[in-house]
Formats: sequence, C-alpha cells, structure tokens
Amino acid sequence: DGGKRASIEVFDYAHIGVLYAPYQLLFNMKFSRESTKGYEKSVKLADFPAFEKWELAGANNEITVLVGDRFIVVVKTDGLGEGSARKIAESMELKKLATQTAA
Repeated sequence: DGGKRASIEVFDYAHIGVLYAPYQLLFNMKFSRESTKGYEKSVKLADFPAFEKWELAGANNEITVLVGDRFIVVVKTDGLGEGSARKIAESMELKKLATQTAA
C-alpha cells in the first residue's frame, strides 16, 4: 500500500560454487561508500558476510547475505525506511538455513 513493499529471494548455489565465490570475495572486502544519496557497505549479519545498500530517494533498502557457503538471500524494501531490509533479514532463521544439505 502506498508504494511500500518488501521482497525476499533465496538462491541455492549448492552445485555451482564457482558462481558463489565472487560474492564471497566482494562481501568480505570491507567495502564502504557513503554520500548524501545513500550508502553501500559490506557488513556481517548473524555472522554471515553481507552487502547492504540504502538509497535516500525512494527509501530503497537492500541487503544480500551469503549463508552457509551455499545460499544467497536477498531482501529488498521500498518505502519502508533505512534498515528495513536488514531487520527483515535478521528476523529470518539464517543459521538454520545454513545447516541445509544438498539433495
């Protein structure tokens, strides 16, 4: 309602580790960039490497989390405020997801 929304995507990279590796390198670099328009930075979420973005225009927030050397979890929010994507990701059972094994 009113242009506010959230989405969650979970990608399973169990059998294609070569595609997962670049994310690990980027997210563990301790990157940070901030301006009057927002920020992008590598962070930790529940001990997992993550990358968070915030755009002031439109109040867009996104966090991408690497979970258990296998899953990529992406949470995006629009119009819900700074830190909203992180709060949603923190409420997820990421450590439980990390224990899942490939079928």
